[in-house]
Amino acid sequence: MIPLLVSFSEQFQIEIIGGGVASVDDNQEKVRYRPDAILPDEELERWIVKTAEMHATAIRSAKPRQ
Repeated sequence: MIPLLVSFSEQFQIEIIGGGVASVDDNQEKVRYRPDAILPDEELERWIVKTAEMHATAIRSAKPRQ
């Protein structure tokens, strides 16, 4: 797993994500680490995977520094 910071703003992390987490029944049991919790979003998941693959490819194909 590669942690990827998508956004940090008080409104996003606390109000939107925190509010979403709070609205889930038994959220204390289902969410282990609240500060970085993110709601399921297929488009965001695809973007994260695509971005991670792009950077991994660039790293693998980079020429060594001399």
